[in-house]
Amino acid sequence: MLAFALVIALALAACSSGPAAEPERDVSPVEQEAEVSTGRGGEVVSEDGKLRVTVPGHAVEGEGTLAVAPAAAPDGASAWSIVLAGDAKLTGEATLRFSVPDLQGDEPAPLIRWASHAGGKYRTAKNVEFEDEDTVVVTTTHFSIWVVDWWNDVLDSAKRWLADRLDRALSQAGEGKHPQCEGEDSVRGLGYQISSDSGRRIYWCLGLTNGQPALKTVNARGYGITAEFTPGLGVTGTSRDDLEGMLANLFKSPPSRAVNKVELIGSGDWISFSVEGATETAVRFAPDPGAYLLSAFSFALDTVAFLMDKVGARGALNKVRQSLDGLSCLQAMSSMASTELTSPADTKKFFGDALSGAFSCAGEAVGEAGLGVINTVLVQPILWVISGLATAANGIVAAVETAFDSDGYQIRISPPQGVPAEFLGEWSVHGGGLTIHDDGTAESFGGTTCPDGLPYTAWCTQFMTFNVTPTADGIKLTVTRVWVESDGVEVGFAYPPQASTGSYYLMWLTDIDGLAETELHNDDSSEGISGGNSLGNPYLCRAGSNAGSTGRCGA
Repeated sequence: MLAFALVIALALAACSSGPAAEPERDVSPVEQEAEVSTGRGGEVVSEDGKLRVTVPGHAVEGEGTLAVAPAAAPDGASAWSIVLAGDAKLTGEATLRFSVPDLQGDEPAPLIRWASHAGGKYRTAKNVEFEDEDTVVVTTTHFSIWVVDWWNDVLDSAKRWLADRLDRALSQAGEGKHPQCEGEDSVRGLGYQISSDSGRRIYWCLGLTNGQPALKTVNARGYGITAEFTPGLGVTGTSRDDLEGMLANLFKSPPSRAVNKVELIGSGDWISFSVEGATETAVRFAPDPGAYLLSAFSFALDTVAFLMDKVGARGALNKVRQSLDGLSCLQAMSSMASTELTSPADTKKFFGDALSGAFSCAGEAVGEAGLGVINTVLVQPILWVISGLATAANGIVAAVETAFDSDGYQIRISPPQGVPAEFLGEWSVHGGGLTIHDDGTAESFGGTTCPDGLPYTAWCTQFMTFNVTPTADGIKLTVTRVWVESDGVEVGFAYPPQASTGSYYLMWLTDIDGLAETELHNDDSSEGISGGNSLGNPYLCRAGSNAGSTGRCGA
């Protein structure tokens, strides 16, 4: 009798002119498929029970099958493919309900994304809400691949990534590529000698750049170091970007000797030096608190990049990096560069604190970056993850078994002993002269215009002093001082001199015995100034040689 009544009720419902009844919210289907048609919706639940898809009757036209099935997902996420097969079309909103796992404290609503097809670009759902403590709900007007990332899972994934990166950085050397130098045999043929400590902490080569000795080095450690170098070495380039350069200048410690200079170099980065002077030069590479601070920011920003890439927001990373510049947290952290570290345990604790501070500072940058359309959906959850990383930083560092390698690595360069004999002594040109000594110094004089204010009968002489080093083709005279005297009293310049401190002259012998030619360079990129260049015209003649009879050096 009951079955008969049920049949009559269904028949009456089918003949009714009113809308068809929609599925009840609490229906619990046992299949992952449901037949739908115009006015008759359906509901399916995924095999794992974590996703329920509800299509109301007014949101479907035509006949077909609603189905949900597991799909390939990004690392650590869950994914399902939702399809409406047959002639049925979704004409309104469907509701997706995701089961909530155990949440961590104030963990935000999950990141829910969809792609139109497998392997397609993921787009972020913007209307994600908690329906109750057990369910997160989102509505959609299309079916496709749907992915859910719970933020604590994202945090755990970032922690694992960071721990693995730290472990590899501390346990291995060999970051970066071995540099290549032109003229490696030639520079040794000039008499330059180079030696270094053993090991793979630094890659280096010594060669010639524009005919001048040049040292190229690469930091092969997995973390930053400080390069402290003596007079005679000058930095000609690094591979640091603008942000790394800003952080390096902010965090670097003073040199151990006032005459030295320092630069911070990140993992795998290179720095190149010019080699000048007639005395031995050296550069020592070693980690110190400033270098650890630079490394902490490198690890933190790389982890934030991993995080933003994972949640589909990598395009905003440059804005985050740019927003770091000028933040007060950087100045606060720079004071840590003066910390004294006396043991491996001190170093690990310091680096953990630095990493925690770097994550906090990166979080401030995310908040300041103005990330546009992702701001309402992703910024607060990303900040929640970064805060979790800052809290976990010390524990992650402490768990890494390998200690920081605090040993230094030194490179020493000895220049040729003395200036080539064929350049020593006195050289002359009309109205002036040059004297080169075997200790690697030289001085010149030449007539010049007097400045205003002196009697018209005054006679003025410009003097220059130099450091002299061999080159592949002759010698290099680097200007150490330029000044003008009148009657033994130093006066000003009538006009800016052609050469100044740091400028250099190249000098080489010609085919004519006793005749040399000179060329002035005010920097390494400038074209040489021949002709009258305040040293030669451009020629100089050896005193007492027959070169003077050629007329090249004037009367």
